[in-house]
Amino acid sequence: MRIVAQIKTDIAFQIKHGFYLAYFIIAIIYIIFLRFIPLAWKETGAVILIFSDCSFLGSFFIGGIILLEKDQGMIDQLLISPLRISEYILSKALSLSCLATSASFVILFASFGPLLHYPSILLAVFGCSLFATFLGMTIAINVKSVNQYLLITPLFVPIFFLPLANYFSMPAAPTFLEWTPGYSTLELIGSGFHTISYPAVHLMVLFSWIFLFFFMTNNHYERTFYKKAGV
Repeated sequence: MRIVAQIKTDIAFQIKHGFYLAYFIIAIIYIIFLRFIPLAWKETGAVILIFSDCSFLGSFFIGGIILLEKDQGMIDQLLISPLRISEYILSKALSLSCLATSASFVILFASFGPLLHYPSILLAVFGCSLFATFLGMTIAINVKSVNQYLLITPLFVPIFFLPLANYFSMPAAPTFLEWTPGYSTLELIGSGFHTISYPAVHLMVLFSWIFLFFFMTNNHYERTFYKKAGV
């Protein structure tokens, strides 16, 4: 299948440019951090860490990847490649989400061992990373440098991180944020530590956002490339 071959190509590209090495070092730092913080703070620290970093790994890296491929002329080759634009987008998102999910498992297993319910945590990380990567791809295709990408992406940070107030019962954020992908991701990560109410609802909310942003990103890329081709 084309998409399997493209995922392998994307992973090789990410390894070549040091993305895996960078996150390996970050994972070690997080493991050390979680091993040395007080036990009373360990669960909260792990939830915040996995949510704020691993879950959004795709958005951190995708800007650099898209801009590198722009500079190397690889994106322009899509116009003459048999690879569909949807396959190109999915390959990027799936390869980065696999990295995010693997890193989360290593960090948590090294810190908590087999005590957690890992399927719900890893599904949440995988889903949130897909969502974040789609969003990052939409931003990256419209900017000309990493600096521009880094200036624009923080504008979206409050949307993702305000649900932390709801999750930790802090009086700061409106309740509608409980229907955002960030809140559902937090709840599903938390379900790995303790039982939550309505996990299926949180899964439905998260993956509804994922499908919505996939179609939005795909449509945006198709318009961008068709315009460049003069179609």
